[in-house]
Amino acid sequence: MIIQEKNAGEWPDYKSFWKKRIKQTDRVYSRTIFNWGEQLKGFQAVAESCEMNLPCVALWSLLVIFNTGDVPLCNADFNLKYPLGSVKERSIADLWRSESMMKQRIKHLEGRKGNIDICMNCNVWDEPGVEDKISIKYAESQVVGKRKTGGVKETEKDGMV
Repeated sequence: MIIQEKNAGEWPDYKSFWKKRIKQTDRVYSRTIFNWGEQLKGFQAVAESCEMNLPCVALWSLLVIFNTGDVPLCNADFNLKYPLGSVKERSIADLWRSESMMKQRIKHLEGRKGNIDICMNCNVWDEPGVEDKISIKYAESQVVGKRKTGGVKETEKDGMV
């Protein structure tokens, strides 16, 4: 369930309804509506984000390829504000390990994702739902900008931390 302003109070009933009808191996979960990197006009958040200080997982977990072959920074970069290149001109591996992608990853690791306007207040990868948030505890206990980024060497080499 995507929790938004119009259905914010419905989650407990929704969860209860579906929990009775699914297999034990299935999962019912919610997440709050996201802002696509603050690119949505009239967006109304229903919960405060808890991951603003954390590096975004998208830079290490996905590579979006548009039907034109263009590769944006992430799935929230639907207007191609931060193009990494094109699969028509470079391999996927080259784009994944590109200098541009590495610079963006390092900004995130060093706590400077606010220097990238679509990342500054993006909540696309907030935890799914409103209960049992573990990243709140992590974000409060870490100062990403001052933390040693031991994985930067590996990030520079192959895009992985």
